[in-house]
Amino acid sequence: MNATRWGLAAGIVIGLIIAFGSFTQLIVVAFFTLVGGGVGWVLQNRTDVSGFLKQRRR
Repeated sequence: MNATRWGLAAGIVIGLIIAFGSFTQLIVVAFFTLVGGGVGWVLQNRTDVSGFLKQRRR
């Protein structure tokens, strides 16, 4: 399994742990899934965030 899939899986699990139930909680799960996917994408070096990080340090 690549890093993006692990990130998505981790996001789903964290989202389900935090919120288990209604539609609002479904939105929370979707949010954490996107965050997990984004982290996996960055860890897999598909996105270069060094320019963003350099800009924020100024």
